[in-house]
Amino acid sequence: LKLYFHAFRNDGIFFEAVTNKICDDLGAALKPRQLAVVADWKGRGGITSRITAEWTAPKAARGRR
Repeated sequence: LKLYFHAFRNDGIFFEAVTNKICDDLGAALKPRQLAVVADWKGRGGITSRITAEWTAPKAARGRR
């Protein structure tokens, strides 16, 4: 998991895009009914951001459990 997170370090990608990618990847791998990822980002220069991404399983996948 640490290496997965570290892979984004040198990508020129916005906080929002990284948070959405992590949420989508976790949703695809874990297949939960619902998932929320809250990321507290501390960028250079003292800029902080709190980004929330939510994921919901497709309706077809919800009934299979």
